[in-house]
Amino acid sequence: MNARGLVLGLLTACLGASASGAPSLEDTAAQLDALKGEMRTLELWLERNAGNQTELDRALQRADTALAAQARASREADAALAMKTAEVAALSTEVADTTAAEQAQRAALGEAVRGAWLLSRRPPLQLLLEGEAPDELGRLLTFQSMLASHYADAAATLQATLQTLEAQRTQLAAEQAALTFEQQRARAEEYRLAQARDENANALTRFRQRLSAQTARRDALSQDAEALGKLLARLKDEATKRRFEVRPGALPWPLEGRILHAFGAPLPPAMARANGLQLGARAGTPVRAVASGEVVFSNWLRGFGLMIIVDHGAGWLSLYGQAESLLYGEGQRVETGEVIATAGRSGGAAATGLWFELRQNGTPQDPLRWCLARS
Repeated sequence: MNARGLVLGLLTACLGASASGAPSLEDTAAQLDALKGEMRTLELWLERNAGNQTELDRALQRADTALAAQARASREADAALAMKTAEVAALSTEVADTTAAEQAQRAALGEAVRGAWLLSRRPPLQLLLEGEAPDELGRLLTFQSMLASHYADAAATLQATLQTLEAQRTQLAAEQAALTFEQQRARAEEYRLAQARDENANALTRFRQRLSAQTARRDALSQDAEALGKLLARLKDEATKRRFEVRPGALPWPLEGRILHAFGAPLPPAMARANGLQLGARAGTPVRAVASGEVVFSNWLRGFGLMIIVDHGAGWLSLYGQAESLLYGEGQRVETGEVIATAGRSGGAAATGLWFELRQNGTPQDPLRWCLARS
């Protein structure tokens, strides 16, 4: 019962502060003023930052536009480089073909020169034996000379063409290198602009999240202020209804039953003193409110089982524990003599009945002093 007394003492202290003493009119009004002040601060912040989103949107638009233009420039650089690379490849093929043709002409020229040389080296006896006339040999030498001259001219022409092609290929290679550099520069600039665009987008996202959070906070504060305003109005309305006055020996008993454990009697195992008394009764016996008030607790509590607490105003609470069932919930209004629970032995009570306490400003009161005299 020592732990029970500690738990219940804490509970009733909190209830005494929240039900009979708070939220008081003054505390509620102060909370309402504080909420309104915070709302005003948020409103000022939202007004000051209203233009920030527009500026961030514009910055993102500029970043997107710049990135799009640079991406277009990168594609153009890619296309120009691809075209120049194709030109270099085609010219390289032409150079290779010209080189092969020039080498073929030089080879033919060599064969013609060699043939003429061989003809010119034949002795007269050999010509006589082979049956060839001297004038025929002259014609063959003339032909070989003309053929060699043709091959020499063709080779010279191909050599000149090859030199021109090599010069063109060198120029194209230089242009290709320049375009490669431009492509790399364009890609680097595109990457830089993409990074800048992402930074702008992230900044806008962060601002929108903060703006949304501040707006949500303002709306939540507005709802809290509205709820507090209603509570303040209700407290003002109920303040006139809850002028509880009690005289010793005037309160009715919650039920008729023998006192099984008296107020202030020691409770094992720690021999703490009882803050209430236990009334014996059959299970299901109606438990009635000793005075009108508002239910501020209706639930199971360790050591007391199912318990209902009624706030009567002016700091007075009545507590009804170890019930079999609770018939009212928190926030409901009860009248004197109204059945609010039924007796039982919940919470591990040793006997069936009701645990009953009276408290004023959190201090336990002897029910025998405040309730009707018992016969």
